[in-house]
Amino acid sequence: PGGVTSGQVSDIAFGLKDASKAWGVHLVGGDTNEAPELIVDCLMVGFAEGFVGRAGAMPGEAVVTTGLFGLPPAGLGVLAGGAKGTGRFREAAVQSVLRPDPDLQLGLRLRGAWTSSMDSSDGLARSLHTLASESGVKMELASLPVADGVEEFSEANGLEPERLVLNGGEEYLIVGTMPS
Repeated sequence: PGGVTSGQVSDIAFGLKDASKAWGVHLVGGDTNEAPELIVDCLMVGFAEGFVGRAGAMPGEAVVTTGLFGLPPAGLGVLAGGAKGTGRFREAAVQSVLRPDPDLQLGLRLRGAWTSSMDSSDGLARSLHTLASESGVKMELASLPVADGVEEFSEANGLEPERLVLNGGEEYLIVGTMPS
């Protein structure tokens, strides 16, 4: 859009370059168009010798995640200007949106343990529902994986922490199952 500075474009380009190095991927193309909003859309294509699908969960297995939930939806609330956050929590929440950092190596180290898995970019609730549905099992959670500060942030902003954790999305964590 008009108003985007060359410095902002450089920041995006350097961010893509940093991500390509961190995750061992190659940038192979791009396209630019003018639009009212700035849109960056990425597509990744790769090859694997094998993968863990969504349909392998078995009754009695543990439901696990590779991290805690709630920071990105809180960060989006702060960035949109409707939510208040303070201190380190605010910084962590905003950075989780501006510089997402999926732990690809952890997922790869656990690949032999997963019986089912998927990313959580559409929210924890949707990920759990998808895994349970495709595996033909029911899932019960003993507790929710809530990031530090999410409960306080929710209370200060009149929100339900469970809603941020279950429905927020954009965490880029792995949700899956494995033998207990």
